[in-house]
Amino acid sequence: MTRRFGACLATLALLLAIQAPLIEAQSLQTGPAPVVESIEFEGLETLAEDTVLYYLGLEEGVRLDSAELDRNIKRLWDRELIDDIEVESEPIGEDRVRLIVRIEERPVIRSLEFQGLKKLARTAIEERMDEERIDLREGLPLGRGDLQRLQSELETMYREKGFRFARVRYELEEVSPGERRIVFRVDEGDKVKIEDVEFEGNTVFSDYRLKWALRKTRPTGPISRILKRDVYNP
Repeated sequence: MTRRFGACLATLALLLAIQAPLIEAQSLQTGPAPVVESIEFEGLETLAEDTVLYYLGLEEGVRLDSAELDRNIKRLWDRELIDDIEVESEPIGEDRVRLIVRIEERPVIRSLEFQGLKKLARTAIEERMDEERIDLREGLPLGRGDLQRLQSELETMYREKGFRFARVRYELEEVSPGERRIVFRVDEGDKVKIEDVEFEGNTVFSDYRLKWALRKTRPTGPISRILKRDVYNP
């Protein structure tokens, strides 16, 4: 019997789908729960075996409580120390089992770097990260979702400055088995300038009056270029 809990199992529906076979198996069990004969670990790099045993509530020589193990797996996942966990149970004789715990640890952020920044200050990025609660800080566990959120936020910040074709990608570089360096590489591209502004359907106000009202949206020209009003900003 195998229990697996990873990033793809974060939704309630999938959790229920995993729990259902376990509940059914327990209902069919007629005798006492098996005794844990031994516990083996695979994939541990920085976490100690005793630490994982503590969180999972497992102990050799004690009967296996499947329901409690499932709850403890969820608690360990909530601590953001791991990216995936699988607990496999192998029968040994009639009432004993060997447990194999496979863990993919969540690495810690060693550093966060940006390459290619010219029109965007790092302080502005850090302020936006605080506003959006993107937790990518040195010394914290690496959240994959935060990587994608920051990538999207950086492209949004460039669009706000008129760089409609800016592209951002990130890479994870291994510093040590449990540490990663995050590098965001930015291709800013060019600003999109306004060639012309046209109006259709206006009968009350003239084109000239409407263009005058668009004080910060002007076709490119010597004055609008100096005032930076010819940059397309939706």
